[in-house]
Amino acid sequence: IASDVASNLIEGGIRLAIFLIYLKIISLMPEIRRVFAYHGAEHKVVNAFEAGVPLEVKDVQKHSTAHLRCGTAFLLIVLVVALLTFAFLGRPPLWIRLLERVFLLPVIASVSYELLRASAKFGHGGVMKWVFAPGLALQSMTTRQPDDDQVEVALSALNDEEQRIGRHHAQDAARHAHPRRVLRVAHEQAVGAVLVEAHVGVGGGPGISVGAALALK
Repeated sequence: IASDVASNLIEGGIRLAIFLIYLKIISLMPEIRRVFAYHGAEHKVVNAFEAGVPLEVKDVQKHSTAHLRCGTAFLLIVLVVALLTFAFLGRPPLWIRLLERVFLLPVIASVSYELLRASAKFGHGGVMKWVFAPGLALQSMTTRQPDDDQVEVALSALNDEEQRIGRHHAQDAARHAHPRRVLRVAHEQAVGAVLVEAHVGVGGGPGISVGAALALK
């Protein structure tokens, strides 16, 4: 191919195709399908949490298994940003191309992360909704509809994360605040944790990472 840009775009397109084929193949495996169901449960709980609805299984099940800030969407953004970046770097010797990829990887990851964050703010309407739509569509491969038990596991993970953050806030207050304020903050955190646990109605169990949702709330 005479055009360097066209050649690099085709190369990037092949990488993207390999990624999609890989996801499709592993999504056919029974064990992975179960993992993807837990992935869907995590998204349902995060969507319910961000919507401010009661965190009960029946209410959580009404929400989507897709989420704009999903890691699957992030991987797709990384691949697309890398494709567009490397398309305009020409076709230098192999060792230079390898160095370019190594040194540009942090830049590509950083830009992709900022785009993922932007999707949370701008991805719900207008033109940007369609820009981020492929990431949501791709999650049809990496999520499955969970059963109620899997949703309870995700709720338990959210509850554990809320308690962990509560303890962290109390410890941070202890380092910086007046002793009387420390006691008040610790009391509020303890009462809040009890209320959350009573409201969710589930105990401990295997965890799913939902800290990002709490941090971005």
